[in-house]
Amino acid sequence: ERNSTIESPELAACQPDEGRMRRLTRDQYITAVQDVFGEEISVSGALEPDERAGGLLAIGAGEATVSVRGVEQYEDVAYLVAEQVVGMDIGCDDADCGRDYLRVNGRRLWRRPLTTRELDEFGEIARQAAVVEGSFRGGFRYAIAALLLSPHFLYRSEIGARGEDGVYRLTSWEHAARLSYFLWNAAPDDELLDVAARGDLSNPVFLERQVERMLAAPRAHAGVRALFDDVLQLEGLTSLSKDPLSFPHISPEVGPSAREVTLRVVEWLTFEDSDRKSVV
Repeated sequence: ERNSTIESPELAACQPDEGRMRRLTRDQYITAVQDVFGEEISVSGALEPDERAGGLLAIGAGEATVSVRGVEQYEDVAYLVAEQVVGMDIGCDDADCGRDYLRVNGRRLWRRPLTTRELDEFGEIARQAAVVEGSFRGGFRYAIAALLLSPHFLYRSEIGARGEDGVYRLTSWEHAARLSYFLWNAAPDDELLDVAARGDLSNPVFLERQVERMLAAPRAHAGVRALFDDVLQLEGLTSLSKDPLSFPHISPEVGPSAREVTLRVVEWLTFEDSDRKSVV
């Protein structure tokens, strides 16, 4: 059995969900790419549409699949991103440096370290492509695109590992990713990944320290905005339209402005107003 029986009367009705693979939303995809390669990277082009389930994109991400057309779209965007990356000063012009680059940035993209075998495979992709392209950078572009096209990047694993007691629990890497996407709606940063590497997230003391650090970070605002944007389904305001004859004073900016005002109020209530009350 994947889910163990909870014997506590208070938690009898609370059974853990089945392990899932959650596809990155478009916003999460863009944030991950720009966190790793830089905010100047443009992520343009269509991606597989986000889906709602139970009224939430967060739930739909655990049920979403990728269509044939979606695979083509991910491929197009991956190569566009890779082209921009190799056009930057990445400080690499040989295979050894390229391997280190993939090791460091692959951990951020995949939210876990790449194995030696995986690094070897990406290195071979870059080597073979470089022969065809006639340059290291030309070949390295294919390795970066391959990182972005992998299910290890496109999907967040929450499957867990089976312990000696037969119960499945999240791995340290999965725990870090779930925590980060819950609080920040973004991938774990290097500090959180380092804590996961040491296995410290299973310790309540270290877990509490990380939660406090993450809630104090500016990125926590983005996490709160994403949560309420999802719950209130505010994305519908972006395409709000009214009959100009019946509503002559409503411009195309009204919907997006209403969305932004709502989210700013939520931010203020969550952070600034709560801080003021705690001081009083």
